[in-house]
Formats: sequence, structure tokens, C-alpha cells
Amino acid sequence: MDDTSSDFSQRFSDELSDLKKTLGRLERRVAALEVRPALETLPPVNADGSLPVPPPYQPEAAESVAAKSPAARGDFEAKIGGQWLAKIGVLALLLGVSFFLKYAFDNNWVGPAGRVMIGVVVGCLVLGLGEFFRKRYAIYGQILSGGGIAILYLSTYAAYGFYHLVGMPVAFLFMTVVTLVAGVISVVTNQVPLIAIGIAGGFLTPLLLASGEVNVLPYFGYVALLDLGILGVSFRRNWRVLNLLGLTGTALLYTTWDVRFSAAGDQWTLAGFLTAFFLIFLAATVSHNIVFRKRSEAYDLVLLAVNGFGTFILLYDLFHGDRIGMSFTALGLAVLYFGLAVLSREFNPEDKNLALSLPGLSVVFLTVAIGLMLKQSWLTLAWAVEAVVLVWLSFTLREQFYRVFAAVVSVIVIGRLLALELSLPADQYVPVLNKRFFVFVFSIACLSAVGALYRKFKDIVAADEYKVIKAIVVTVNALSLIMLSTEVVDYFNHQAGLVYRGTGTDKLGRTRVSPDYRAVANIRQTQSIFLSMLWALYAVGVIAVGFARKSRLLRIGGILLIGFTLVKFFLYDLWGLGSLYRIIISIVLGVLLLVASFGYNKYKDRIKGIIHEQ
Repeated sequence: MDDTSSDFSQRFSDELSDLKKTLGRLERRVAALEVRPALETLPPVNADGSLPVPPPYQPEAAESVAAKSPAARGDFEAKIGGQWLAKIGVLALLLGVSFFLKYAFDNNWVGPAGRVMIGVVVGCLVLGLGEFFRKRYAIYGQILSGGGIAILYLSTYAAYGFYHLVGMPVAFLFMTVVTLVAGVISVVTNQVPLIAIGIAGGFLTPLLLASGEVNVLPYFGYVALLDLGILGVSFRRNWRVLNLLGLTGTALLYTTWDVRFSAAGDQWTLAGFLTAFFLIFLAATVSHNIVFRKRSEAYDLVLLAVNGFGTFILLYDLFHGDRIGMSFTALGLAVLYFGLAVLSREFNPEDKNLALSLPGLSVVFLTVAIGLMLKQSWLTLAWAVEAVVLVWLSFTLREQFYRVFAAVVSVIVIGRLLALELSLPADQYVPVLNKRFFVFVFSIACLSAVGALYRKFKDIVAADEYKVIKAIVVTVNALSLIMLSTEVVDYFNHQAGLVYRGTGTDKLGRTRVSPDYRAVANIRQTQSIFLSMLWALYAVGVIAVGFARKSRLLRIGGILLIGFTLVKFFLYDLWGLGSLYRIIISIVLGVLLLVASFGYNKYKDRIKGIIHEQ
């Protein structure tokens, strides 16, 4: 028992000693955590000892505070103070200096040469200050630099235009130097506004320094060099917005020259410059897309189209609408755009906008070339072939864009067939073997080929688009029926013309016409009967083809055509015939309808099977 008590006392003493050591370590750690400051951050306690309830979250209030935060207000104030005040300051400085100089000039304090030198010194000083401040205050420095370039342009113009201190070559050279300085500084320091001011000043130079003298080579040579500079800057820095500015300036200078001196220039020299301008801006537009695989922007595509169509229109006006020469020009543009489309597809296939625009321009200019090169009927045939080729290219390259153009061209072909090709002069009429019949047959064959291509590649055509095959079927049959009906009408018109032929001359030498009106009426009646027979036979053929090809559309179309023919026959044709003809034609028509009905009944099971298969 004593041993047991002694062991228990020893264990208790050891545990108590361990507990004291642990408590000491905890006290030291609590002291190291600096509990007092942490406790001071706790929220105050209510009088009853409970914690206060926080207010509910109000998002509108929070957003309002954020919107009115010092940072937002600071950005707005910085924009006004750092940018707009600088711009207004430069303008005010220019006005102030102008007012001072005007006052000095009016009082003869400074002579003309001194005035120009003051402008040059001030321009260089402002430009230098702009470049000095640009390193720390970019926008502020750019504004000052642009103001300095503008002052230098105005000073040069004043020396030439107002005071006649220098001749046009010297002024032109100085303005060119100013433009080059602006371009170099902008490229080195990455300042788009500065180069924009330089380009604007460069294009204004010929206008400001223009005189009564006309010299094509220096005038447009300068424009070409300026455009090449724009191309270089745009290509190096990818500032493609400069291309639009350059094209606008080039168009302005050419139009101004054309209005004033159009009769003074050599056509081929001007055509060479127009071609050079076109190629420069074409390269400026597509170079980054093809070489650096950049995606085209909206203004790139606008520039691409405006450049091409604008150049073509100016060349057309320059050569006074020479159809042969302009047809080859359009063909060359079509080939060029197609080549660029191939390059774009090879090097930048991800740029879908450019991949659609370049082939589209190629197709448009090809259509224009064909229109200028060929006469009426040949043009219709060429566009019909073009529609087939476009659809074939569309399915081969798997680009739906070509099919859209093919649809447009097809509509044009149909319109030309109905508006221009349908009528045939009486002196050119030969039954069937005539130009109209050939053009219709060839165009219908081309439209049928388009439908065949849709059927062949139906696996890659969307369901909604494949419905166009129905429109093609209806159009082909409608054109065929119109063509055949026109042949019948023209044949009987020719017969009626024979009846109307003169039977001699009167005393004044005029041709005597003594038509047999009864004979003419019989011809018109026979014409109507033949039309009804033609439509009925065509309807039967369409129904037969519909069964053979399992086409519900053809069968319904044939039945509707038969119904229309029967209505026409019973309401009009039948009552104009003599008794004998009325009996014969009624019996023949009845037999044909009975045979058709018998065929439907005999093969009704097969017909039902065909219908249910669809």
C-alpha cells in the first residue's frame, strides 16, 4: 500500500511539472503575438454585452461610391488637364503668335523675310519642345510636335504664296523635307498623329503651291513617292489607317488635276500613274495579311474595294469608255485578285474576310470583262457558263461564297433571257433553227448543270440551301415552256404576216394592203389550239419524268399544268372551233385523258410505292 501511494505521488508530481512547463511556453507565445493591438480592432460591444448587427449590403450605394471614387475622377481630370488643355494651349499659342505677328507686320516692325524666319524658328522650337517633353509626357509632346510641323508648312506656304520670296521648286523642296522629317520622327518615336499631320501636309503641298503650269511627271511623281512612303511606314509599323488617308489624298490630287488640266496630259502616262497608285495601295492593304498573317479589318476591305473600283472608273473615263481596252483591264484585275486570293488562302487561311473579299472582287471584274467584251447574246451565254464555273469552284474549294455570286449571275442570265433574248426580229425568223432557240437551250443546259452539281455534292450542302434545287427545277421547266411557246407564237405570227402582205401599189406608189381578216382569225385560233396541245404534251412529259426520277415536285407541276391547259381549252379554245374540229379535238383529248387515267389505275400500286419511298 505504501509502495502504491509513493508511485502515485511521483506520477502526479511529474505531470504537474510538465503542465507548468507547457503553460510557460504558451505565455511566451501569446506575448509574441501582440494580442493587445488585435483586440483593439474588434467592434465595440453594445451596453447589454451583445455584438452590433452590421448594416445590410447596398449594391447601388457601393457602385455609386465606386463611380465617384477619386481614381475615376482623377482619370477624367488628367485627360482634360493633360490632353485637352495642351491642345487648346497650342491653338491659343498659334493664335497669339499670329495676332502678334500681324500687329508687327501692320506696323512694319518686321519685313517679309523676317516674318517667314520667325515662323520657321517658332516651328522648329515648338517641334523641339515637343520631342523634349515626349519622353516624359507622351501625349503632350505629340501635340506640340504636330503644332511645330503645321507651323513649318504654313511658313513655307507664306514664303511662296504671300510674299513670293522663293520659287515653287524651293518651296516644294522645303515642304517635302518637312514631310520627311515628320515621317522619320513618327516612325522612330512611334507617333501616329505626327505622321498623319505629315501626310496631310504632304498632300496639301501640291495644292498650295499649284500654279498655271502643267507638268504631269513631277506632279504625279511626287504623289507616287509620297504613296511609297506611306506604304513603307504602314508596312513597318502596321499603321494601316494611314492607307485610307493616303488613298483619299491621292484621289483628291488626281481629281483636282483632272478637273483643271484633263486635256493637257498624255493618256498612257496618266494610266501608268493610276496603275502605280493602285498597286501601291493594294500592296499596302494586303501585305500585312499575307506576309505577317494579320487578320483584315473592316477598313482594309473597304480600301480594297474602293481602290479597285475607283481605279477602274478613272481608267474608263480616261480612255473614254473604250470597251475592248477596258474589258482586258477588267480581266487583268480579275486575274490579279484571284492570284491574291490563292496567296491569301495559302499563307493566311484563317482570315476569312480576305478569303471571301478577294475572290468576290475577282468574280465581279470577270463579269464586267465579259460584259464589255461580248455583245448581247454572247454575253448571256458567257454569264451562264460563269454561273456553272462558280458553283463548281464553290463545291471544289468548299466555299459557299462562290455560290452566292453564282446565284446573282444566274438571276442576271434569266433576266436577260426574258427581257432581251425573247424577242426575235421578223427578218431573222427561222423555225427552231434561230439564235434565240440556241441561246435558250444553252442557258437552260447551264442551269441544269448547276442543279446537277447540287445533287452531286448534296452531302456538303445544308438542308436549307439544298432547297435551291427546287427553284432550279421550276426555273428550267418554265424557261423551256416559254421557249417552246414563243416558237409556236412566232410561227403563226409569220403565217399571219404572209396574209397581211401587200397586193400591189396605189396611185401614189403606196403599198396596198388587203388582208383577209377571216384567215387571220383562223390562224390565231389555230395558234391557241397548238399552244394548248404543246402544254398538254409537255405536262405529260413532266409527269413521266417525275415518276422516273421519283420527283414529287415534277409530278405536281405537270398536273397543275394539265389543269391550266384544260381550263383554257374548255373556256376558250373549244368554242372558237368549227363543229367538225370541235368534235375531233374533244374526242382526241378525251382519249388521251382516259389513257392517262388507265395508266394511273393499272400501275397504282407501283405509283403508291414510289410516292411512299419519298
